[in-house]
Amino acid sequence: MKRKLIFFFIFVVSVCAISNVSASDMADIASDACEDMENQVMSEIDSVDNYQQANAEDELQTVHKLDSNNNAFDDIQRTIDEAGEGDTIELNGTFSFNNVVNINKSIKIIGSGDGATISKGDAIKKFNYFNIAAIASNVVLSNLKFTSNHASAINWNGDNGVISNCIFENNNAQGEGLGGAINLHANNCNITDCSFKNNGAYNYGGAIYIEGENNSISYSKFEDNHVNSLETTVITSGGAIYSKGKGLTIDTCNFKGNSAINGNGGAVYVEGDGNIIFNSTFSDNFLSNTLNSTSLIGGGAIYSNSYALVINKSSFKQNKAEGLYGGAVSSNIVYQIENSLFDNNIALKGNDIHGISFSVVKNNHFILEFDENDDDAIYGINSIYFEENSFTFNKVASSVKFSAGMVFEYASSGSIYVTVNGGTISIENIKILNHPEAKITFSKNVLTVSNLAVGKYTLRVITTPDDRHNSVENDLSITVKKATAVIKASKVTVALKSGASWTIKIVDSKTGKPVGNMKLTLKVFTGKKCKTVHVTTNSKGEAAYKTKGLTKGTHKVIVSASHAGYNFNTLKSSITVVKPVPLKFKIQFKKDEDGGSIRSFLVLNKKTKKGINGVKVKVLIYTGKKYRSYTLKSSKKDNYKGAFGFATNDFSTGKHKVVLKPVSIKYMGSFKTSLTIKKKAAKGPKFFRVI
Repeated sequence: MKRKLIFFFIFVVSVCAISNVSASDMADIASDACEDMENQVMSEIDSVDNYQQANAEDELQTVHKLDSNNNAFDDIQRTIDEAGEGDTIELNGTFSFNNVVNINKSIKIIGSGDGATISKGDAIKKFNYFNIAAIASNVVLSNLKFTSNHASAINWNGDNGVISNCIFENNNAQGEGLGGAINLHANNCNITDCSFKNNGAYNYGGAIYIEGENNSISYSKFEDNHVNSLETTVITSGGAIYSKGKGLTIDTCNFKGNSAINGNGGAVYVEGDGNIIFNSTFSDNFLSNTLNSTSLIGGGAIYSNSYALVINKSSFKQNKAEGLYGGAVSSNIVYQIENSLFDNNIALKGNDIHGISFSVVKNNHFILEFDENDDDAIYGINSIYFEENSFTFNKVASSVKFSAGMVFEYASSGSIYVTVNGGTISIENIKILNHPEAKITFSKNVLTVSNLAVGKYTLRVITTPDDRHNSVENDLSITVKKATAVIKASKVTVALKSGASWTIKIVDSKTGKPVGNMKLTLKVFTGKKCKTVHVTTNSKGEAAYKTKGLTKGTHKVIVSASHAGYNFNTLKSSITVVKPVPLKFKIQFKKDEDGGSIRSFLVLNKKTKKGINGVKVKVLIYTGKKYRSYTLKSSKKDNYKGAFGFATNDFSTGKHKVVLKPVSIKYMGSFKTSLTIKKKAAKGPKFFRVI
């Protein structure tokens, strides 16, 4: 340890030498800082010498052993009271706290083997586990674990103390809210090889609060410590460490995921002169300003209210000062940062560094995003004192945003608007995962997907990188729901054994489009008997059922369908089959004269030879292959029973074929004859009259 401190002393002198070549105002600062550092380091060397001498004399001291299986927590206090100066108390096992342990003499408390644990147990008291009095100098705590206290685990007031190889987890300084793990009010203390995880405080110093001079913290880890007051208007600072004393040295420490809500210094807050941070890493530390307070400044990792703070050979990555200045480091007092790395830190201003113009920033390396410049990274530093720094510009990730989710019905399509920031999108890089059958189109930022069965899918869009942007992929969930289709058909009357067909149609209820290639099930009833028939729709959504096999009478029909992509209604209808009456048509009168052609007929029952009244007859009069159609009706008067006729000259000169046939399927039969239009008749006013 002594050799390390000598090496560190040489380094400090080098730092001072470098600072002396800066601006004249900085020279006096650096000189004073170096003198303080020299005194501090020499003091540390003396402290270690004394510690080593004390270790050499351990054999002359008494070792008191306590085991949690045989001893209670109270026995620790009793043993301290009985121990002499310089004695060692060795703890084994887990001791459940029930009252504060007061230490008022120079002793060592160490954990044996794998260490000892001090835990809150069932106690609800908000007391410190250990309280080191101001008169108790040279106290040593080693190989211990302090966990789950509702106050600072240790309240330390004695000078020249040592805490080594200790673990502090889940302690929370409520009450006055200073130092979740350690509340230190002393000088020349050394904290080394310790771990601080998930400790918290209501005000300052989530892990450690310091008031004193020439203290040091080395080779230690600080993870997920935090300060966050229950009172929303209270400002909190120093997510891991808050120091008000001068001459603090932080050497070879790791700070990760520490945070301060509404304060300064997501990981570290320092005041006083001659403070040094050396060879340490800061990553993912966080600072916020939910109060929107104008009194807060920033420092996602470090905030310095310290005159001539020196930061050397340290790294800062992904620290954030939300709504504040200095994503990594912030200060309104002059400082010096050298030989350090800054990567992907974020702040309102000064993503990496915020400071005043006379601060020295030298020989550092900054990794910036391609669209970021040095003004974005460093804010407030005069270019005169910004020297010999280097920059690497990384590509930034593209972004893909979808306007909304995608939900559409079977046999339809879904569309969304895709916004791309950086890079481009080509159709080859748009896929429905594991479903190559999907049809995808992409034009003018509109992406359309179709040809998918009912279910849930993942749409993946991958950007094509360019010289400033990396490729990125984004996924969107797609849901294809069942569509609703409507089965339509009308009741129909057909002639027995006529071979007529009954037509059923299916259309999509939303789009109105026909649904083709759909299998339908028909249940056709004759009385109580049922026959099941299957038909399939064509491209027009129509299916035909041939009625030739149905007997005379009314037949109930139930039509249904089943498909993975559609919901269907069930149609109930009927087919009525009638046996037609055979007809005979007889010419009653015919005459072709200069005024026109006259024809009259009788409609007779072919079997009874009697005229039938009220029969609608379709009259087709041909001119070549073309014809005109007229519908006439046989008389209802008894003296003209079954009679109907017409007179016309509304055709060209010559002979015209005439065909008669019943309109209703209740009747069957046809008759062919002709009429002649004379030339003179064709020239008269055109007419067709029923007679």
